[in-house]
Amino acid sequence: MNYEKKEALLVGALQGVSKEELIEARDNGVFLVACDAGYRSFLDSDIIPDLFVGDYDTFPFPERVKAKEIISLSTHKDDTDIGYAIKVLLARGFDTFLFYGCLGGRIEHAIGNIQLLSYLLSQQATGTLYDTEGHRSVHMIKNSCIRFSLGRGRNVSIFSYNERAEGVTLEGFEYPLKDATLTSSYPLGVSNQTIEEECSISVREGTLLIVIEERRDYEPQSPSSPSFERHAR
Repeated sequence: MNYEKKEALLVGALQGVSKEELIEARDNGVFLVACDAGYRSFLDSDIIPDLFVGDYDTFPFPERVKAKEIISLSTHKDDTDIGYAIKVLLARGFDTFLFYGCLGGRIEHAIGNIQLLSYLLSQQATGTLYDTEGHRSVHMIKNSCIRFSLGRGRNVSIFSYNERAEGVTLEGFEYPLKDATLTSSYPLGVSNQTIEEECSISVREGTLLIVIEERRDYEPQSPSSPSFERHAR
């Protein structure tokens, strides 16, 4: 039986997604979500999102919001707008999340959004963060493997997200690793580079945070596209 992913694209306050990317996502059946000021991307593109989630602290114009569904939140809550939207979508069966406009700006929000990648893994879901220029993507894997086909010369950094990540293997890189251990106390995996068309990163036990820094001509790839494959170990 073929498994079909349910994919959602969420836009945060920093926006960083083009009209063309939104149209392509919509045409491919991706569920579009505006999180508070992320709605500006839809407003500028004249596209109606499937869902708006926000407390109107960064977009204080509730009367201007047009979405197929609107969830208005209080400013006094435990979740960020993006965190709340994730919980809503998980309850509806979504398992693949793309985040735009969620890196940069206030560093505490960027760190919080990286933590949401870990939360998604705990819910048997995956997420990818894209920076505001679309030239970096941030991934997280736990006790598993990610393979990608992005060509040679891509700058990739790998960090241990927990205290120790054991059995780390990198194939297709300038600095390969085999069954190595990375720790959260020292950034050994910064600024590696791909030397093969196809590369893989795997970890036997632990969680890895992976940052792919792309060239200016790079077009962001969804983790559910053929360019990315994730496998449990």
